[in-house]
Order: sequence, then structure tokens, then C-alpha cells
Amino acid sequence: MGDLDFAASERIGRWQAGVAGFYAHQWFDDNINGVTVPPNGKRLGALGVGPVLSYDIPEWQANLKVKVQFPVQQRNTLNITRFIIVFSKAL
Repeated sequence: MGDLDFAASERIGRWQAGVAGFYAHQWFDDNINGVTVPPNGKRLGALGVGPVLSYDIPEWQANLKVKVQFPVQQRNTLNITRFIIVFSKAL
């Protein structure tokens, strides 16, 4: 399985905004007891892209990030929109 996460963004003061996404690809066929799962090994493939918005909170040494990733291409996986919220803080 291979996975690539990517983003292109611009920082404006405490804010950062842009586009983020991921690409995933399964290199080898699924097998059950050494037999390839029909049809064609059920290999996974996925591409999702969407906006990302981040806000720095320096007085807390923290950051809040929100991403939405819309499905662009899906093969043998869920066709879902992903909502991701991240709060990170330095210790």
C-alpha cells in the first residue's frame, strides 16, 4: 500500500489556507488462502482533495486545523467526504 499526502497553502498572519489531499494505491492483489480475490484482486485506489484552514494560537503554543476532503476517485473503498479537525499543542 502506498499513500501520499499533499498540500499547497499560503500563510497570512496567524492564518494558513489552501488545498490539501491524499492519494492511496494498493500495489498487490488481495488474497485469501493464496488465491487472488475476484475480480482482479480488489486493489484499492483513492484520491481526495479539498480545502484546509489553520489558525495559530501562540499564547497557548497551539494550532487548530480544519480540513475537508472530497472524493475525486475511489476504487474498492468507501466513497465518502472526510472532515478532519486537529488541535495540536506543544508540550
